[in-house]
Amino acid sequence: EQIRADQAEANRLAMQSSGGGYANVPQGVAGGGGYPGEWANAPLDAYIDPWGLYTRECVSYVAWKVWSTGRYVPHFNGAGNANQWPSTTAQHGIANGSTPKAGAAAVMMVGTYGHVMYVEAVNGDGTITVSDYNFAWDGLYRYYNRSASGLTYIYF
Repeated sequence: EQIRADQAEANRLAMQSSGGGYANVPQGVAGGGGYPGEWANAPLDAYIDPWGLYTRECVSYVAWKVWSTGRYVPHFNGAGNANQWPSTTAQHGIANGSTPKAGAAAVMMVGTYGHVMYVEAVNGDGTITVSDYNFAWDGLYRYYNRSASGLTYIYF
């Protein structure tokens, strides 16, 4: 529980310091984003998805979101924490970088686990529109704008 609380606080602080503003992050909702109902309505971490990730976590949602658009998502074989995604996906030939692109995964390298979001849109004001699960370690879905800076983008 302490690690979860620490990661939630690291996510909050990263948003505050990025200029994206923590106030921009809405309250989460159960389900949402098209994530499969069996996973979205089950308790947090109730299942392991086809990519070897726990359900209702940010990593499972983003893996599903990328896959649902017809792109390849590798099995993470135990190296699926958000902060491991850039190196794990690179081993499968999937590029990453610092330029935001719609459809990319955006990784915050903070705390014990990091956090990953799906980039829905790149906006002209230096922000991105993202969707995610479990930002506040509550297993809930969110859709919001945030600063595009300071993230690692994975281009599936």
